[in-house]
Amino acid sequence: MSAEATERQRRATTPALSAWVTANAGSGKTHVLVNRIARLLLEGCPPDRLLCLTFTKAAAAEMSVRLFEQLGRWTLMSDDALQRALFQLSGEAPDDHTVALARRLFADALESPGGLQIQTIHSFCQGLLKRFPLESGVAPAFIVLDEASTDALLAEARDRVLREGISGDKALVEAVRALTEFAGEEQFDTLVREVISERAVIQPFLERHGRGGLDAALRSSLGVGSFASSDDVLRHAMKDVPAGLAVRVAEALAKGGGRDQSKASLFATYAGRPCPETLSTLLESLLTLKGDVTKTLATKAVFKFDPGVETVLQTLAEIAAQVRQRCNALRISRHTGHLLLLAGEILRVYRELKAFRSALDYDDLISRAAALFKSPGAQWVLYKLDGGIDHVLIDEAQDTSPSQWTVVRSIAAEFFAGVGAERPWQAPVRTVFAVGDIKQSIMSFQGARPVEFVTSQQLVHALAGGDVAKFDHVQLTHSFRSAPAILELVDEVFRDPEAADGVLLEHIAQDHKASRLDMRGLVELWPLEDRPVRGETIAWDAPRDRVGADHPAVVLAVRIARRIRSWIAQQVPVHDKETKTLRPMTPGDVMILVRKRGQLSTEIIRQLKRLGIPVAGADRLVLAEHIAVMDLVALGRFALLPNDDLTLATVLRGPCCGVSEEDLFSLAHGRGEQMSLWRVLQGRAEDPLWQPVHGFLQRLHAMADHLQPYEFYATILGPLRGWMRLMERLGVDAADPIEEFMSAALDFGRMQTPSLEGFLHVVERSDTEIKRDQD
Repeated sequence: MSAEATERQRRATTPALSAWVTANAGSGKTHVLVNRIARLLLEGCPPDRLLCLTFTKAAAAEMSVRLFEQLGRWTLMSDDALQRALFQLSGEAPDDHTVALARRLFADALESPGGLQIQTIHSFCQGLLKRFPLESGVAPAFIVLDEASTDALLAEARDRVLREGISGDKALVEAVRALTEFAGEEQFDTLVREVISERAVIQPFLERHGRGGLDAALRSSLGVGSFASSDDVLRHAMKDVPAGLAVRVAEALAKGGGRDQSKASLFATYAGRPCPETLSTLLESLLTLKGDVTKTLATKAVFKFDPGVETVLQTLAEIAAQVRQRCNALRISRHTGHLLLLAGEILRVYRELKAFRSALDYDDLISRAAALFKSPGAQWVLYKLDGGIDHVLIDEAQDTSPSQWTVVRSIAAEFFAGVGAERPWQAPVRTVFAVGDIKQSIMSFQGARPVEFVTSQQLVHALAGGDVAKFDHVQLTHSFRSAPAILELVDEVFRDPEAADGVLLEHIAQDHKASRLDMRGLVELWPLEDRPVRGETIAWDAPRDRVGADHPAVVLAVRIARRIRSWIAQQVPVHDKETKTLRPMTPGDVMILVRKRGQLSTEIIRQLKRLGIPVAGADRLVLAEHIAVMDLVALGRFALLPNDDLTLATVLRGPCCGVSEEDLFSLAHGRGEQMSLWRVLQGRAEDPLWQPVHGFLQRLHAMADHLQPYEFYATILGPLRGWMRLMERLGVDAADPIEEFMSAALDFGRMQTPSLEGFLHVVERSDTEIKRDQD
């Protein structure tokens, strides 16, 4: 590690300073945060008076593991080794008291009554609301909805509104009709779900304007507040297109070619009957389908007859473009208003369902906590918190949303307020520490905004800038992860102002410095894979669920898989972080990043498996779309309705039955239209080939009537050996989806009447995403 990088990290971890750390990816953000906690503990801060907030549960767990590993190592080190470690940490030689304290920290952290508070912001807000339920206006015994439960409850609210809520509401009826006509049957549900997912943004807008003010507010925001309809826009434009002008243009266009004469008739029609309808037709003739002015407004013969008409037509074309833009804005505002009206009603029912269950979702935790600090009882809450927290540390601060910053800033403001800032009887200094990479705020996780990161930095700087506390802004630019060649390419890309716009702020360093200058690196730019030119295909030749071998995604995936196979076969040397030596590359050394999860990522995984290269699979999966979950759902569907031939055929070919294609054909072929596949199978129950399969399915059918969903599937996976069979067929990467499926079954049994049919309905309609740790 370079001396400069070491010095910056030590500055960031100085216990007496409130620090704001902007760090590049790979610059050791978590390392710095863990070191700061360790130095605070070495300064005598009790473990339970530290509050460390991070973005995800995985990050909180990682931070806790790293900290306890470090404290544990200190416990077992020799005196000389421990003194060297403490010197490396702070840059100062430790005294005997510090060494003795370092050896005790592991036990102190474990035995502290409150323990180390390393948690997500949602977990902190949940604890805050549990502690102050009356002040925050929540039920003391409220439950927290996870993402799957939230989606299920939102779906229930949507269905209730569409089924019952719109019957007596003409505005809602019109909204549903207009949206169905606009989006179509297939896209309607997607459109509604998308807008509901942004409820943290649209709810304040709905509350601010109400149902009656939506239309005016939307039109005003789009710059068409003075127009109520497209006819109003056209009537306004008619002032600039007098009938006499139309006659002049019509006479000139009549001297041109066929297209000119067609336009001439439109101008003549408008001159004879000036109205919004005829003006609209006239103006549209001057624009392309995309809204651009046509390249040729008229031929040379027209301009030769009347040279001034060219300027007139240019002016009319500009009017036409403006009219279309305004009409489009009105159309957008109208559809947006319908969508917000429907979403508002769904969210109202959703709130009622949550209140009935005494439940809060993740957004509620943040909003209720933020509202708590703005309420009349906020001072009492802050006073109680002020007595329990001395240092706040925020990890991945760029992912903190405005509402979350409200919570953090409220606590921070109390740190530096009046007598409480001095606290001579407990802590000489109280600090706020935040570390993050502002460039990552463009991803807008949790509604994060780059400006909030900067605003919060300025506020904490102002609060901590007095005599009692000090503030330091540290930039960590050294990367311990990437090779110099890669970092140089990144810097070269972002030197272009267009590339840097929206990613970098003026005062944030954009240079990346490699910590290990001897690390080799290579950046290859591969040529684009073009889509092949094909003739017209028929449905039989073009299945919709698979792409051909010449599809660009498949071609690129094959290239990537073959390149990885060649690296492994050639035993390309890589640096081992544990042994600090070179060793042959393994599949675990390769990480593949894609711009978005879709066809390419799926094809890469498929091609790697085809070549026999172990692959962990995608980092995110839609639960209902994973093949293991689809197999489990099919088992449940068969148990409920065994006479469904297609479902039974799916189950027979699935991992739990393992029937071959030939055996299934022999069972199904020639049975007659009136004979179900299940009845044929029952007739062969004594056949040695079919007896195990029939016994398995018979037991499934019997269990469906009296077991809850969780017990039903636990029996399949355990005593009936379903887990082993699924792993054998699908591989170990199916474990995460199956475990998530079982968690969903358990949660469903807690929240609703535990029927198998109801559970399968929720799973199949759910968009629950599994976030997998690739380590």
